[in-house]
Amino acid sequence: MEIPAVLSPERAASMRARLEEAAWIDGRVTAGYQAQRVKTNEQMAEHHPLARELGDAILAVL
Repeated sequence: MEIPAVLSPERAASMRARLEEAAWIDGRVTAGYQAQRVKTNEQMAEHHPLARELGDAILAVL
């Protein structure tokens, strides 16, 4: 499902720029035992302040 125009292009670009500067960790840290063998992504730490801030901003406009 796509929700059009949730973020302006400028806001999305600003968020993306901040995400590109953030510290990322191995995604396997949140995976279960079996998934760790095949999971190959990076993610921000669950409690990283930027993750919380941007997540809250997206939820606010939804």
